[in-house]
Amino acid sequence: MGISLGFMNTATKGLWAENIAMKWLLENNWHPFRGFNIGPIDIVAIKFKPFNIRLIDVKYLPLKTAKIKTKKKEYNYIYPRVRQLTNKQTKMGVFMLGVNEKGECKFVKN
Repeated sequence: MGISLGFMNTATKGLWAENIAMKWLLENNWHPFRGFNIGPIDIVAIKFKPFNIRLIDVKYLPLKTAKIKTKKKEYNYIYPRVRQLTNKQTKMGVFMLGVNEKGECKFVKN
């Protein structure tokens, strides 16, 4: 699904990432409920078997490229940009769900 998101502003990228996250959660047997775009939580997701509730903050994490040189070879290393939860989110037990520009989702450790 790789699309160019360079033309979008930050808020639009965030909404795009939330929509991708909602779709991904549904496909992975979660029942997601969107927040009101205020506060520390973007989505509340419930899974019934086994029962689980997750408070989720969706982060757009674009992939970055770095060149690593060794004595023998040069490598292009692709890695996601690092983002952090706030102290309040950490205390609340919020999970970070990263979405990259390819539309791939993954729960990210803080």
